[in-house]
Amino acid sequence: MSSAVTTPTAPTPPDTPTVRRADLEGLRVVAIFLVAAYHVWTTRVSGGVDVFLLLSGFFVGGSLWRQFVAGRPPRPRAYAAKQVRRLVPTMIVVLAATIVAFVVLAPRTRWLEGAEETLASLFYVENWWLTLNGQQYGAAEATTSPWQHFWSMSAQGQFFVLVPVLFALLWLVTRHRTERTREIAFLWLLVVATAASFLYAGYAVTVDQAAAYYSTPARLWEFLLGTLVAVLLRRWSPRGRLWPVVSWAGLLTLVLAGFVVDGKAAFPGPWTLVPLGAAIALIVSGAAPHGFGASRLLSLRWIAGCGKYTYAFYLWHWPILIFTSLYLGRETGWLAGIAILGTAGVLSVLTYHLVEQPLRSPRAVKERAPRSRWVALPLVTALGLFTVIAPVGWTASVAMRTAQAADSDDDFLTYPGALSVTSPEIYQVADGVEPIPAIDTVSTDFSQLVLDGCTVALDDSELADCSYVDGSGLRVALFGASHSEHWFEVALELAEENDWTLVPFVKPACVPALPEETVEGPCRDWLVSTYDAIESGGFDLVITTATRPGEDGDEVPSFYVSMLEKLSSITTVLGIRDNPGFAVDMPECYAMGGECDFPLSDYLSSPSPTDALDIPHVAYVDVNDLICPDGICSPVVGNRFVFRDQSHLTTTYMVSMQVEVAQRWSDALRDQLDFDVAERHPDGAGA
Repeated sequence: MSSAVTTPTAPTPPDTPTVRRADLEGLRVVAIFLVAAYHVWTTRVSGGVDVFLLLSGFFVGGSLWRQFVAGRPPRPRAYAAKQVRRLVPTMIVVLAATIVAFVVLAPRTRWLEGAEETLASLFYVENWWLTLNGQQYGAAEATTSPWQHFWSMSAQGQFFVLVPVLFALLWLVTRHRTERTREIAFLWLLVVATAASFLYAGYAVTVDQAAAYYSTPARLWEFLLGTLVAVLLRRWSPRGRLWPVVSWAGLLTLVLAGFVVDGKAAFPGPWTLVPLGAAIALIVSGAAPHGFGASRLLSLRWIAGCGKYTYAFYLWHWPILIFTSLYLGRETGWLAGIAILGTAGVLSVLTYHLVEQPLRSPRAVKERAPRSRWVALPLVTALGLFTVIAPVGWTASVAMRTAQAADSDDDFLTYPGALSVTSPEIYQVADGVEPIPAIDTVSTDFSQLVLDGCTVALDDSELADCSYVDGSGLRVALFGASHSEHWFEVALELAEENDWTLVPFVKPACVPALPEETVEGPCRDWLVSTYDAIESGGFDLVITTATRPGEDGDEVPSFYVSMLEKLSSITTVLGIRDNPGFAVDMPECYAMGGECDFPLSDYLSSPSPTDALDIPHVAYVDVNDLICPDGICSPVVGNRFVFRDQSHLTTTYMVSMQVEVAQRWSDALRDQLDFDVAERHPDGAGA
């Protein structure tokens, strides 16, 4: 008895006979169960998605190969219609449900991102959206995108377009050649493309693994490898008694691959061959004529019969998991995980029978279930319109409100911000005013420094070639990480007022320590270049942060002391006491109506840790009374959002305290160091 059981398939053209291997349907089930189980109960990557890409290449690529070699011309309309009927209706239903759940459960601050990701998923570019927005593949938690898993559907959809186009172009060149010539040409193209993609993936994971994880070119080899396996089995039949052993070894390797290989850090590089090699072993051994291999287990009806639900199950399980985490406010346990998988299973069965199957094969539907089709078609059409109109409408609404908020930046009577703290008798806070910037975009309320591209990316070590004002007065450097960046508007105010030349040296997530006190990597390399530039640049003043959060309040760690001593040996330094940071995202807390007022004393030490420092040529300034008036830190002050996340200040609020902070900086330098911000040091250095 063969271990590769076959069952009838949907009607196909008479010249393309196919059979459905039940063991491969079982392999789909194992792969998707591993994906879901790893998502629910671990933080690792199973390799199951990679197996799906391989199987897609095996089935779709193998079908295209058979048509190509037989000399049949491409039929793009029929091919596209088949893929659309098979994939799009279920996706639309899941996307529509995800939109509704996201609006109900997620804070409004995330709705714009949700709208963008909905459209990116619908049009099969979610992988590129995640890459362009710097979203690394992350474990399931409340803040993870419920659309993240659509990256693989997007990559697969792109393969479904790219690969047939390549084969169609090759067919145009070889259509008058013999079958043997066409086959050789096809194999050459297939092998070269697979090798090129594999080599690129190996290179990409060493340069930027997070981006490579979503990359279409870096993932293409997995799809094409499946096509190569299909070609192999078309020309060769495995024989021998060892294939059952190979199949069991393959199944065991596939199940354990996620624990053996750290896929989040290694895929889609060479280590991806571990789960793919295991899957290939199962595919090939399943084609062997005899034996009691794992293929028999995978061919069991209760396993293989679930294969038709795997696509819908994959789409449903992730948003259910994310929304459960969001609702519970914590990671899911075993019982919740079982409930998540059970719910995804029920929804996948319903979606398959009520949506996917009625629309997948119109000919069969006319014969068997015309009524179900006339229910599914208008439902999917309506939901499809909803998944386009809702996110597009929301994006347009946000753009309009953002423009209105931008026009209100200078309206300090309605939106006084910090002016309500410094001059409350003039700038009173009106009730019932929606704070600015728009809550939908507050998380991206960056300084002009960021908008100009003058901060250095995480994986970059080159200095940004930027300067502002370029005046005849002081040469001033703004130095540090992202908490130095949000002071740019104040530095620019002083630069414009006093004709400075302002040069930013800002790299987010790179603590401004000495290079020798920093681990090797882009941050350390950037610090080396920055200190060299400051030392040789003739700077009169360096502005940087002087404190960091500690275990009990804030502190000046030893590596900050070393940094301040180094800078003060070069020039004058203005050290800013850092603002507090919180465990919650302040705008999200505000949007959800939570308790968002925190005592400043819980986050900053008293007295200030800078009071104990005695470093020459360093002045210190603390303006946290403007950020947290009356000792209370709130998301909104004077109808302006203060924070854009847990700890970074909005530019909109910074503008409202720009003049006051600039004056305090000037006073600190004058009173502590007798340093005049309007006069250039005769030697070109403040020290």
